[in-house]
Amino acid sequence: MPGIYDAHVHPVLGGTEVLLQCLFPPTAGPAEIEETLSGCVVADPAAAWIEGGRWTSNFFVEHDIGSPREWLDRFSGDVAISLADDTGHNRWVNSRALELAGIDGGTVVEGGEVVLDEATGEPNGLLLEAAMYPVFQAIPDKTAEQFLRAARESIRTANRFGIVGIKEAGDEGTGVAAYKALVRVALDAIEFAREQTRHGGAGHPRRPLGRVSGNPGAGAGCEPGRSDRSLHACGRPAAGRRVAGRNDRRRQVSRPDRPRPRPVRGAERGCQRHERRVDCLRRRNRP
Repeated sequence: MPGIYDAHVHPVLGGTEVLLQCLFPPTAGPAEIEETLSGCVVADPAAAWIEGGRWTSNFFVEHDIGSPREWLDRFSGDVAISLADDTGHNRWVNSRALELAGIDGGTVVEGGEVVLDEATGEPNGLLLEAAMYPVFQAIPDKTAEQFLRAARESIRTANRFGIVGIKEAGDEGTGVAAYKALVRVALDAIEFAREQTRHGGAGHPRRPLGRVSGNPGAGAGCEPGRSDRSLHACGRPAAGRRVAGRNDRRRQVSRPDRPRPRPVRGAERGCQRHERRVDCLRRRNRP
């Protein structure tokens, strides 16, 4: 089956955004962003940080907002807010986020820019490129369970679009740990399924392969340890069911509505073509 491989992806980052962040589309205007963020603040009043996005890179060209920082302060309260743009390379933050990150008018970050308000000389809330790293360091780390959920969600999303292979474009170790944990979970699930098949479920710890799953005729006569040769003593399986034999061999079970023919033995072999088998046997046995 053909599949797509993506050579530059941030799966765990994308998974955490979908599951944990306050999101709005790049086409959102000021009114929609305010409504979305206000809802997230109300929904989690105990949150210290709210991460989200993504605003379009031209947002402040298209919309006249004097101070991006003060605009967020109007409805964020004591919650620190950090919003990514559509490139993921820039952040829009409020005053609480700047405070926790230790960013002020004199902060200089190599490889980035803290945009300042022309009137006051204070940060206006826009952090470009590497200037957003102090904010990353101030945000509390997510748990291993959250990263695991993010990895699972990102892989499910990729598979839905036909992507069967991905290459992590950048990770500090948390994503790799989540992938490894996800592999362990999958292997445990596979081993559990094998054990269930091997033992026929928790109620039959010693039943070998060869049991027909879901056989409605199985009853008290199907004690643990019976092989596939004892299936008919346990109640015939439904028509068309197949039975897994030892060494993964498979054979077709006879249909319940067709009686099995009686075995042919000894003197009967020469009489199979006669209409009256009894007469044939009498002739053959006559002295």
